[in-house]
Parts: sequence; C-alpha cells; structure tokens
Amino acid sequence: MNRPDINPYNVNTSNKDNTMDNIITGTFHHLNDDGSILLTGDYETVGKSYAASGFTGRLVKAPEPATAPAIPEAGTVTLTGGTATVSQVALARQAEVDAALRALGIAPTPPVYAAGSIVNSVGVDNFRLSRQEWAALPTVDEGVKDVVDRIRAERRKDILVKVTDLRMNDDGTITRGTGNLGVERNALRQLLGRARVFPDAFRVMEKAPPATRAAFFNDMVKHYAKDLGDARMTIRARVNPSTNVPQAYAVVGPGYAAFDADRVVAMLPEAFRGRDARAEIVYDPGSTSLKADVLYHADHVTDLSAGDVFKGGLRIGTADDASSSIYGGPLAYRNLCLNLIIIATETADMFRRIHRGSIGDIAREVANAADGVNAAFDSFAHLWGKSRTPVGRVEIYGNTYSTVPDALTALVDSGKVDLAVARDTAVEWLLAGYEAEPGDTFADVLNAVTRLHSLEKVPAVVAARAEAVAGRLLTDVMA
Repeated sequence: MNRPDINPYNVNTSNKDNTMDNIITGTFHHLNDDGSILLTGDYETVGKSYAASGFTGRLVKAPEPATAPAIPEAGTVTLTGGTATVSQVALARQAEVDAALRALGIAPTPPVYAAGSIVNSVGVDNFRLSRQEWAALPTVDEGVKDVVDRIRAERRKDILVKVTDLRMNDDGTITRGTGNLGVERNALRQLLGRARVFPDAFRVMEKAPPATRAAFFNDMVKHYAKDLGDARMTIRARVNPSTNVPQAYAVVGPGYAAFDADRVVAMLPEAFRGRDARAEIVYDPGSTSLKADVLYHADHVTDLSAGDVFKGGLRIGTADDASSSIYGGPLAYRNLCLNLIIIATETADMFRRIHRGSIGDIAREVANAADGVNAAFDSFAHLWGKSRTPVGRVEIYGNTYSTVPDALTALVDSGKVDLAVARDTAVEWLLAGYEAEPGDTFADVLNAVTRLHSLEKVPAVVAARAEAVAGRLLTDVMA
C-alpha cells in the first residue's frame, strides 16, 4: 500500500521499493477510464489534475522506455571470442551457406586456417572496407546502362559477304567495292582463317607491310576462286568511337547468331529488380569481352572467420568476336585467412551457350540462373545481417509477406506484435508509423513499430512497449 505522506495522490505504481525517489520521480499519466491519456507530466502537475477531476480515471507512472536493439551498422563485425578461436556460430553459418552454394555447383575452397577461426582486427577493418567499396559500386540499372551505352556507341553492323568478293587495299583496309573497312588484329586473324587459303599465315601477314599483305591476299583469293566457290562469311563491323573510322572487329561464320553483350547484359536489371545488389561490369572494347558481376555483400557478421563467404552473386560473361560462349552462374568470395586478405573467388556454370539459337533462349538461361542465385542468397541473408532485405524475401516467424503493411497486420493478428491495445487501434498506429517513412524491407517493419513514439496519439506507455516488441522481433528474425 502506498504511504500518503510520500504518495499523496495514490499513484498506481509497480515499484517494489516504495521510496520517495521511486514513486514521485519520472513521468506520469492521468488516464481516462478507457486508457486514453488526459495529461502527461511530472508527479505534482499530473497529480493535481487527477485530484481536480475528483480522482476519476487513473494516475499511473509511465514505465521507463525499453530500448530496442539497434540494427547493426553495415560493415561491422561482432566478435564473441579472440583471434583464431574457432567459433561455433561461424561454423553453423558456414554449413548453411555452403549447403546453398553447393546446390548451385560451387565447391567450397578449404581455408588456410581452421574453418571458423575468428579474424583479427585487420580482418575486421578489411571487411568494413569491402562493404564500403561494394556500396560505392553502381546499382544494376546504372552499371548496365553505362556499358550498354558504350557498346551501342560503336554502331555495330554485320555484313554477309562472299569471300571471292573481298579485296584488300594497299593501306590494309578491305572492301568489296563499296566502302572500305579497317581491319583490327583479331579480325585479320579470323579473316585469314575463314578464307581457308591462308593456313598458318597470320603471323607473317601481321608483320608484312600493308601493301605486301594486300597483294598476297588478293592474289590468293583470285588464285583459289574456284575452290572458294560461294563460300561466305560475316564481317562484324563497328565505328571506332574515338576516330569515327569504320573497321572490322571480327569475322565469323554465316550461321553466327549475334547475341551481343549489350543485349545480354540488358537482361540483368529485371532479374534483380528491387534487390540490394550492386553491379561490377567490365567491358574490353579490344576483345569485345564482357564480364558482369551482380553482387550482394554481408552487412553485419558475428564472428567473421576463415571459411566465411562474405560477398557473391551472379556472374555472366560473353565476347562478341566469337571467342567465347555466353555463360552464367553463381559467384562467391570466400575468406581463407584471419586478415580477409587471402580471398578465393568461386564460380560455377549454370549455363554455357554458343552463339546459336534465339535471343529468347538466352533470356531464359539468364533468368533461370538469376532466380537460382537469388534463392540461394535469400536463404542465408539473415546470417549476413541483411535487415534491409525486401520483406517479401524474409521469413518472419515461419511466414513471408508481400508488403510491409501486410506483415504488420499479420504480426498484430498473430500476437507477435502485442501493444496491449485493441487490434484495430494497434494496426492503425503501426500503419501510421509506416506511412511516415514507407519502405519495402524488413528494417521498415521494425521502423514502423519503433516509430510509434513520434505519433502524438500514441501513449508513452504503448510506445515504450513497442520498443521492446521491436527488439524481440529483430532478435527472433535475424538470429
């Protein structure tokens, strides 16, 4: 029972130690009978309001706000043991990650140190730097647009010709009577090979003066015209963006299907729409080769260790001079040491296709590979502290939800988010918190719950409860 000399307004308090400090310090609420707040303030101010009302309603002390665990900062590592200590947390994580990657064809590289050996301070710093470098990469849309623009600036064109119609000019260019084309080194090699009458001649022809090369080429084509007959080849031409000079960059067979790099890489944005991924795309104009990596990166890891995969995604590649097939598959970067310096790059092919068939076939191959990679990385995103993963790909108490509002409503209905108010009221407040700063990730679910403290209509006691609820939700889902 409260002592009237200490607690003259007979505040309802759960304090076990009924001292002056415990009872009359802090924040108080004068509540209506329905629980709504009439006044919030210190003990004296709220107590006078309570007394003036004839002691109607209730006078309660507000609980101290519970602080929800903060979402760990991206690029950080939590260590539970000393350097080189084998962490059971890390071993369990590696087993789950490796199982998902093995299903895609990746064989894990054995680390230099025992698997699960916790990294040192250099490893922690290098993880942070790796995460920063990843974040600085362009988005998939940005990276793809840049390389597509570069390739299309070449204004490529394929020209089907009869071998016997070709002539080489004294300056080394080739013609069939209408316009001249410069010949890049690789195109010269392929031209001589496709013509079939210059066995092993490339090294000599490359070194020969242009006029000498032209005379020999023309003499051989004329001499073997009957043997060549109606043989045809496709000259792949482009305009050099620097000089504005048209030139042959490849010579291929007439059945070559032109699935150029710009068309292949343009398939990536849709496959990774709405995902927290970055693009690292390298295009070499000289060889027309392209390597495109779409990458995910761990945000936060507990006991980062030897044997941990910390970055990965999808790699696709091709070359438009017929020197490479079109390929794609998973990619993983695995730490093998204690410093995050010895890194294994692990890949596997999910498809490899020569330049035949239809572009639709290639599109299906790329989409299927992206789906497989995304499903694998989604399966262990929680182990990477990926609270910013789209909510539709996060399992929350055994369920997934297409939108944040759907998740909030379902969590109230299931009792996992219990604010101790009427169901409709709880949903209304949570959706109001969400609308204040909407998003589509699991972090936005947490933010909607913790944001109740900023809504004027939400009692402080409910906002404090919401903080604790958010903390449990973060721990339960991201553990």
